Amino acid sequence: MNKQHYFEKPNRSIAQGAALSFVIAAAALIIAQVSLGRIGLKANEQSLTQARNSVSRAVVLCYASEGVYPESLDYLEENYGLVLDSELYLYHYRSLGGNLFPEIAVFENEA
Repeated sequence: MNKQHYFEKPNRSIAQGAALSFVIAAAALIIAQVSLGRIGLKANEQSLTQARNSVSRAVVLCYASEGVYPESLDYLEENYGLVLDSELYLYHYRSLGGNLFPEIAVFENEA
């Protein structure tokens, strides 16, 4: 009988073992890359939301203090300490009148 003992290695070539190791390592790298990409996208979305919320909070603070919505983002920067990151984001702000909430949009800067 041909019994295999615990000491004996199975008949597998070195090339097969190396190929299997390569496939497992490649799969692990692909999974890691996809996971990191998703984490990065989530962080970008949260950062963009935070930028929008910062502008909205400053607008509401101005309205609560003065009774009118601000005419521009420059006014909020000068008088309410709003900090805009123009390298990362493009800001759209359109005043709709002193008593109407302005149109606010923040986009990622592609440049």
